[in-house]
Amino acid sequence: MEREYPAYRAGFVDRVLGAAPGDARNWYRELRRLCREVIEPGAEHIDRSRGYPRTSIAALREIGAFGVVAPRQCGGLGYGDGVGALAVEEVSCACPSTGAILMFHSQVVRRLAMFGNTRRQREQLEQLALGQRMGASAWSETDAGADKRMMATQVVTDGSSWKVQGSKQFITGLEAAELVHVLLRAPGPAGELVPTFLSVEMDTAGLSIEEIYDLVGLRGSSTGSITLDGVAVEPTDVVGEVGWGNKLMSANHTCCIHPGMIALGIARSAYEKLAPWTRGDWPQVRQTTEYQNTRFTLAEIEVQLGSAYAYAAQAIEYAHRDPNGAGVDCVKVKLHASTTGLSVTSAAMRLAGARGFRRDCPFERHWRDSQATLLMGPTNEIVKERVAAQIAQTSSDSE
Repeated sequence: MEREYPAYRAGFVDRVLGAAPGDARNWYRELRRLCREVIEPGAEHIDRSRGYPRTSIAALREIGAFGVVAPRQCGGLGYGDGVGALAVEEVSCACPSTGAILMFHSQVVRRLAMFGNTRRQREQLEQLALGQRMGASAWSETDAGADKRMMATQVVTDGSSWKVQGSKQFITGLEAAELVHVLLRAPGPAGELVPTFLSVEMDTAGLSIEEIYDLVGLRGSSTGSITLDGVAVEPTDVVGEVGWGNKLMSANHTCCIHPGMIALGIARSAYEKLAPWTRGDWPQVRQTTEYQNTRFTLAEIEVQLGSAYAYAAQAIEYAHRDPNGAGVDCVKVKLHASTTGLSVTSAAMRLAGARGFRRDCPFERHWRDSQATLLMGPTNEIVKERVAAQIAQTSSDSE
């Protein structure tokens, strides 16, 4: 019997879909068809032109992909975080820039589903879940680094009104985003400024897109900066509670809807092109499988990918069973998957030889895109710190 998915990935797909509602498997088949017929054919042009993937976004909207993690009573598909991660991986295999936009939008949807506590935020959730509106997250600042206490963006208040002053960098999906979750410092109960998330409409006066970056990788992800100059907001725009910034950031890491899934999609796409490349199935490419190094490299990649997908499946299962206890396991996947993505695409570049450094070589784009996943939050350095802290705590508990 022919397998529906390659062996190195079949266990991952089956474990994710096995824990999802019964109709999720048919929906996923439709997503795969859409990726193959609509999204992948436009990926190279999107990369070269640095254009926003409007056709791909419209196609994803038609099948409800922007509400994959949202509860059904809120207009979503209700398939959960596991299928949400799988969707990001599948779309990223076809076009990583589109996968990144889907990922960050899904994080906004998930955050509102978990912490949205006003009628307006529930309405926003329904609109986002239906794909009627697109969401983005604004976390980063140039001088703040990983220490969110150093953020300059903050709420300025005269006691009767709130206004936001500051700027945010590296926000993905900006060109079509209509709602952005801004991490800033807001006045707490004692007047102190504490990390808080605000849900801000992009068309609010004083909010402007400062720049769309000319990136090396994920060039069609519409990533850039915004300026917030006296943007009027209300305390009811707070997502969750004032001071819950760290809590919401931690919740963001309790699932695998993160850049690791983008990295796996990139690595898989590179590998699926590399095997026929080495067989000489590409125009003007000669067969190289008679070389032992080629055969060994292909074998190593297959094992690497199988390991990464198995690790992701395990973390998704842990998160499904204990949503509050799998945070470190899920970010470990980000570390492992992103390093695997770079390793696989680098190996593909080497097997392609000098041809790999031409812009018409498919692996050149995958290699550039994989670099970006190392830097996307949480950065691999932050993940290592979290893993090291867990190890230290475990060692201390056992003494």
